[in-house]
Amino acid sequence: MTSAPGKVILFGEHAVVHGVTAIAGAIDLRCYCLAEARADGLLSLVLPDMAYSQTWDPASLPWDKVAPFPPPLSSVLKSGPKGDFVPDHELLTLLANQYITRDVAAGEQGLKAVQSAQAFLYLYMHVASVTGLRPAQTYTIRAGLPVSAGLGSSAAFSVSVSSALLYSHGVLPVPAPSSPSSGEVVPEHAHLVNAWAFVAEKVLHGNPSGVDNTVSALGGAIAYRRAISGRQEQSLKSLKGFDEIPFLITDTKVPRDTKTLVAGVARRKLEEPDTIIPLLDSIQRIADQAESLLASATTSSGSSTTRLEQLSDLARLIEQNHSHLVSLGVSHPALETVRNKTRDQPWGLATKLTGAGGGGCAVTVVPDGFSNDSLLSLRSALADIGFETYSTSVGGRGYGVLVPPAAGSAEEQVESAEGGVEANAIPGRKRFEDAPAEDLARSRPSMADDEL
Repeated sequence: MTSAPGKVILFGEHAVVHGVTAIAGAIDLRCYCLAEARADGLLSLVLPDMAYSQTWDPASLPWDKVAPFPPPLSSVLKSGPKGDFVPDHELLTLLANQYITRDVAAGEQGLKAVQSAQAFLYLYMHVASVTGLRPAQTYTIRAGLPVSAGLGSSAAFSVSVSSALLYSHGVLPVPAPSSPSSGEVVPEHAHLVNAWAFVAEKVLHGNPSGVDNTVSALGGAIAYRRAISGRQEQSLKSLKGFDEIPFLITDTKVPRDTKTLVAGVARRKLEEPDTIIPLLDSIQRIADQAESLLASATTSSGSSTTRLEQLSDLARLIEQNHSHLVSLGVSHPALETVRNKTRDQPWGLATKLTGAGGGGCAVTVVPDGFSNDSLLSLRSALADIGFETYSTSVGGRGYGVLVPPAAGSAEEQVESAEGGVEANAIPGRKRFEDAPAEDLARSRPSMADDEL
């Protein structure tokens, strides 16, 4: 079983697509992928949260349509596809039209299931094209975080699936049984998983920034700037300070379409450059200030930035960034309701949308000294409006893997583990499929403490 965390973007969403720095961190809500070998030679994908499952004969898939990677293949095995790799639209269309069953009556959920299956099959076929293996397995994927809410659920899906496929195809070695709960994923493994997950994100979103999958795969908190051909190279800097600051995430439960929202900002940039480009420049300055603020903040008494100053400045920057996102046209009345409610007395907290906007989630800074009673009253007030809230910290672990026990062992004994899933139990598949999503969401950071 593999798992991967969701994320929050605190600064730079949307602008990051256009080369602006984004600051994001992993949260302790995760997606899980259980991979099980099967003896009938078939391949299955099971998505209980979308009421979707489908089985294929690997031999029947359109392997002749898979374009080979440029040589040497050893480079792809070691580092994954290059960042400029573009998924084959013809193959994706073929998979969607002839190999993936869609339940039209399921509406938007049915469409998301098709997109997920597209990404899964595309990755399976391309990893297989590199390794020459076509393993027969069932992949069951569960989301322990809100879907389509701006918390990187698709990236958590992409990372958990990519890592599971890389282990299943023997590209990555499973953790050694002699070192259970080894704690840290090998950095090279995380970067390889990230490269493949970025391909899945391109299948799902068209032109993603790469922030979500990078945070999900590597964990922690980062300042990220994507590569822009002829202008700048990709940069990725690890940040400290997030794990010292609690946040409240509010899910408006308003669905949104990331691809459409991203395309809308790009269109406005072309049509209204005098309006949009200055906004992007201002968001860059906000991200620079936030990065400097967090880099200078420590818990030591000799810090150049006191804790009170850090939180005050962070709240101010969050307010500014949200205002710019409103000007970009990516907010939503529900998000403004959350922002106004958290800003009201007696709470007086700073809130902004996170992710694509247009619905989804908002993130609120919870300062030191904010009492638990006050937090509970705020969460109750938001629940009364119809929203769902999560208390979280930012900057946790990235993807992780658990290895099932040998035959004859106790069902819930873990043989070995690595990374962000340092659990001491592997649930049976039936319980894993049937567990309520909110039970998965309550696991911090794994399922060990919730008897699924």
